[in-house]
Amino acid sequence: MADGSKDVSRRRNPADKLTEDLLVEILSPLPYKSLCRFNRFETADSRAFDYVLCNPATEKWLALPLPRFFSKWQTARLGFDPAVSSHFHVFQFLEDGADTDDDVDDSDGHVKGVEIYSSKTGAWSHKDSGWGFPARILSLSAFGKGFLHLVTIEPAVVVAVDVEGTTWRVIPMPCNLFGPEIDLAVGFTDLSQGRLYLANIDHRDGHKLLIWVLEDYGSEVWVLKHSVRPFDLFGVKYVHQGIRFHIVAHHPQRNMIFLVFGHDKVLVSYEMDSGKVQFIRDLGNGSMGPYRPYVPLYSEELADWN
Repeated sequence: MADGSKDVSRRRNPADKLTEDLLVEILSPLPYKSLCRFNRFETADSRAFDYVLCNPATEKWLALPLPRFFSKWQTARLGFDPAVSSHFHVFQFLEDGADTDDDVDDSDGHVKGVEIYSSKTGAWSHKDSGWGFPARILSLSAFGKGFLHLVTIEPAVVVAVDVEGTTWRVIPMPCNLFGPEIDLAVGFTDLSQGRLYLANIDHRDGHKLLIWVLEDYGSEVWVLKHSVRPFDLFGVKYVHQGIRFHIVAHHPQRNMIFLVFGHDKVLVSYEMDSGKVQFIRDLGNGSMGPYRPYVPLYSEELADWN
């Protein structure tokens, strides 16, 4: 396994002569995960990869130094809140069985530790998991109040870790409503209006969508904010077709959620106060999730961004 403290040999590549504008045009359509694992300027026998951050609004790129531990099977998440600080953090979760540099994926998906990059220090730090159980995280996350929040399965809880890797939280689900099946809409968490929200499904009541809020962030008491049945969201036509839907995001400043539903992946917004459903666009059956909202950030004064 390569060590981040050692130099990674590189060979000359014709792609090195590409201009920044051309690179942006070529790489911008790629999935975020692919960009994070971008390693085509690496040598053929190197298993290392750089994390590359990009701000599409300003077309600024930033390559991070190699973490100490890595493999192609790691899960990484960005922690960044421009309303609080220009500094950012990258969380690379280490999974059991994923600490080798071969091509075999022996990972069982359970987190055993985390590597955290801080733009303040320009370095990575390692921390063992402090959740007290072998958490298996879902793909989506929410960053706020200095914590990265994720939903886990086996068991189904909300977990959080701070940017220093010193405080690890486990927040129980508001109700034990989970049946044997797991839906992507179940256990979706996001930050809105300075509070942590959670959405899940009551499978015992017509797949009713429940929206909870952690009014007191320091507590573990969830308050039911809103509930709605699929019929009220999509109408009888879609309910009879056994419609499935996925929550995309909570609006950062309003009591509104965004959902994708149906065979054609229709994106809609739902205003919880008024009950209004607004069509946004068809994403198309071939579109792939997870879907994440994007708010352009035009600031040129981000930490380490030059």
